[in-house]
Amino acid sequence: MTEEEKLKILEGIIKNGASIGQLVIENHGTMNYNAGGEKKANLDDVTLDDMKKAVAECGMYMYAVAGITVAYAIGRDLCHWTLSQSDFERKMRMVGYDCKDGTIANTLRNNPYMREHVSKWATLGAKSEVLRLRDELQKSLIGMKEKPAET
Repeated sequence: MTEEEKLKILEGIIKNGASIGQLVIENHGTMNYNAGGEKKANLDDVTLDDMKKAVAECGMYMYAVAGITVAYAIGRDLCHWTLSQSDFERKMRMVGYDCKDGTIANTLRNNPYMREHVSKWATLGAKSEVLRLRDELQKSLIGMKEKPAET
């Protein structure tokens, strides 16, 4: 197996939500690969305003009530927010999104995989639209964090 073939396999695995620190192929050695590398932005300092901007940028991928739940899950899992579901719904209403009380809870009840970390959704059977929105929101937030501060 060539290095190019190994990298294609690895890219396919990562594209589907896996995070790999080390990969052994054909027992011929070990390929070290840092999936996020230096490009991985720290999303701990993402604000609700950042999320609002990301949701606006990704509006074409937002659909029904699941979209707000995806945004909530990214805040929960990647930004380490401690907001309750109802607080997140209230704050999203404050910035102009139609998000009724119980929206997130109902979506989680109907889509149990969403209770798990967002990185596990693909392996748990998430719909392609949900995965696309998750990926686009994450890219948007990372892009915001990588931009130099405006002066």
